[in-house]
Amino acid sequence: MKDEPKRASLSVYDYSDKSIQHAWIAVLAYLGLRLFGTVMGVLQQPAATVPFVVDALINSVILGLLAFGIYRKSRVAIALAIIWIVGAQFYTWIAARSFSGTIVTVIVTGFLLRGAKRIFEHHRELQDSPADAATPS
Repeated sequence: MKDEPKRASLSVYDYSDKSIQHAWIAVLAYLGLRLFGTVMGVLQQPAATVPFVVDALINSVILGLLAFGIYRKSRVAIALAIIWIVGAQFYTWIAARSFSGTIVTVIVTGFLLRGAKRIFEHHRELQDSPADAATPS
C-alpha cells in the first residue's frame, strides 16, 4: 500500500478540544465531593441525618441532570450549572460564614466557563452553517 497523504479536515473547529467534556466531568466531580461531604456530615452529626440526605438527593438529581445537559451541549444547562454551583458557594459564604469549598468552586467554575464558551461557539457554528450544505444533491 502506498502512503496516502493525510487529508486536512474541512472543519474550522479542532475536535481535540475537550472543554465540554471537562465541564460535565467537573460537575460530576463536584457532585462527588458534595456527596463525600454529606457522608462526613452524617458521621459527625448522626441526629441531622435526614436533612443531610435530603440535601444530597436534591443536589444529586439537579447536578446529575445538569451534567447530562452539558454532555448534550445545552446552553441552558451550562448556565444553570454555573448559577447553581456559584450560588451554593455564595450561600456558604453568607449563611455559614465559611470559606470552605471556595477553591473547589473556583476550579469547577473555571471548567464550566471554558465549557460554556465552547458550547456557545458550537451553537453559533450550527447557525452559521449554510442550510443547503445539509441537503444531499
